[in-house]
Amino acid sequence: MSKTIGNVLDPFDLIERYGLEPVRYFMAREIPFYRDGDFSHERFEMRYNNDLANELGNLLNRAIAMTERYLDGVVPDESVYDVTKRWTKYRAGMESLRFDDALLSVWKLVQAMNKHIDETEPWKLGKQEDLKPVSDVLYVLLESLRHIAWMLLPFMPGTAMLIFEGIGTSFIEQAPLSLSDASKWGGLKPGSVVKRAELLFPRIESKESE
Repeated sequence: MSKTIGNVLDPFDLIERYGLEPVRYFMAREIPFYRDGDFSHERFEMRYNNDLANELGNLLNRAIAMTERYLDGVVPDESVYDVTKRWTKYRAGMESLRFDDALLSVWKLVQAMNKHIDETEPWKLGKQEDLKPVSDVLYVLLESLRHIAWMLLPFMPGTAMLIFEGIGTSFIEQAPLSLSDASKWGGLKPGSVVKRAELLFPRIESKESE
């Protein structure tokens, strides 16, 4: 990009068009400190729709909706899932200022949870008389979203707070935790009540690149 040829991006224009947090996410994910980045509106909108709208936004909406439908909106008893690997890679990325690697680790967890939904089919489990299987699945989804929210705090604090509220906790409740404690499994209290969240990231309709 060059001021001479007039193709410098105005970050304020981007924020006005797309919102602050999606811009922060894209910059950290696609334009890291250690190498040149590439920006186009088409590339931005593809990343926004795929990562934020389809993967993260849908994961939160599905987890909350199924908890409301099958468990009356109440966070079930704890079930176990290992997020240690994701935290290890996340910390390594943050400590080395490779924020794109840190966010990649977050999205590996987001994608793993969407895959978990597809593989366990909680909409079928929820029809069974025994609700333990669907409860186990939904706790894993909700608690994983708590970990995702913690990981997103440095990049998208507003989004993280909305996730906390949606899954039945809050930033005020989570804030006193050290990162070491926050990264332990089981931080979401059973018996909490989920809250249907606003649509985090409405899809962007394709526009002609500028």
